[in-house]
Amino acid sequence: FEHLVDGIARYRLFRVLRADTVGLGPPGCRMLERLGGTALEFLCLANNAIGARGAEAVVDAALKCRHLQTLELENCDIDPEAATPLARLLRDHPQLKKLAVNRNRLGSEGVVELCGGASSSRTLTSLGLAYNGVSSAAACEALGQLMRSCSTLAEVRLSGNSIDREGAKQLGAAIQESRVLTVDIEDMGFDHSTIDEFLDHGSAETQELEVMRLSSNPIGDIGLAAISECLSIGLVQLSLASCGLTAKSRDPLRNLVSLSPNLKSLDLSSNDLGPTGCSEMIVWIAQSEPDNFSLESLELANCSLGDEGFTAFVPVLGVLTYLGLRGNRITSAGLEAVMNSQQMIQLRCLDLSRNSIGEQGVHALTERFQQEHKRCLWNAKQLTSSIDQVILTENPIPSGLAASTQAYLKIHNPLLNVVWPEAAPPAPRPPGPGEEN
Repeated sequence: FEHLVDGIARYRLFRVLRADTVGLGPPGCRMLERLGGTALEFLCLANNAIGARGAEAVVDAALKCRHLQTLELENCDIDPEAATPLARLLRDHPQLKKLAVNRNRLGSEGVVELCGGASSSRTLTSLGLAYNGVSSAAACEALGQLMRSCSTLAEVRLSGNSIDREGAKQLGAAIQESRVLTVDIEDMGFDHSTIDEFLDHGSAETQELEVMRLSSNPIGDIGLAAISECLSIGLVQLSLASCGLTAKSRDPLRNLVSLSPNLKSLDLSSNDLGPTGCSEMIVWIAQSEPDNFSLESLELANCSLGDEGFTAFVPVLGVLTYLGLRGNRITSAGLEAVMNSQQMIQLRCLDLSRNSIGEQGVHALTERFQQEHKRCLWNAKQLTSSIDQVILTENPIPSGLAASTQAYLKIHNPLLNVVWPEAAPPAPRPPGPGEEN
């Protein structure tokens, strides 16, 4: 590593260094000071057990790298002793925009110290503190003060920390009074009452917030009902994967889409929605004018939809651009029913990986879009159905069928890109006479 750093130091225009998972320790971190004369903008040292001593050495080096904008120290065994130098870095560096210290051991005390320095930053836009053992009321107060005082801060990652209802209340109020655009609060144990406190005390009132990631919180159907009625009107992306939602969320999902006119991307994967969980949302979208909603990307992997749930999406395949249906027990019969529906399909990507689609489904897919391709050639101005990419990995499709269909598509429908299952490796040839086993 020393020779590498010495070589880089001779190149003054050097800008990006990724040294993650290289076994780096505190001595190696001290060598980074030699890069002070370069134009280094991005430094990643993730997955190295540098500890607090190494982190302090990195801070000293970073303060000499005056062009540095991004520093990634995820999973580096950093404990609260590193908080003071990290706070100094955020307070004093003239250009640092992004600091990621996710998956360390800063704890509540360390985060309080770090936030004190970050509050004085004039450049910080993104701060990652996920999975750091943050839990105290003092830490939530410090985080709230940071969000209010740092006018450049646009992204905060807090996933995996154990914040109670009182802490959720403080964070919600802070978001309302900040300019934060993205907040990650996944896997924090938020239930329906916690999320209600979070929304009721400010975050629902802000029109700044654009991205909220709430996945892996047990909010359930009751929590979704609260979310659907209180979300920020400016929200563009919402993640609710693995949140304990069921088919009882039919009405809340309709309300969520109908009351969020700017929502473009919704992730509902790994919830047991079943065939009917999205039915009311689909009906509302199908009956609404395009100007009344913005939803274009819908992720529903592992939601137990089955063929019935897949075919229910036919009325909205002309308005979505991405539909993710990985691992939903969809068969060839379901794909054939959708292809034979004769309704408009305008998807950029349809993910059907890890289902049970076989030869019959492949034939239905190619036949439908061969007809669409011919229709387009006859009349270029006629609006026809199209899918840019269909993902069929991890389906029981024979490799010979995949190869022959791909060859056919290259000639008869070159605009359709199908991602096929990987061919199984050939079985090993048994040893011949006189060969060793």
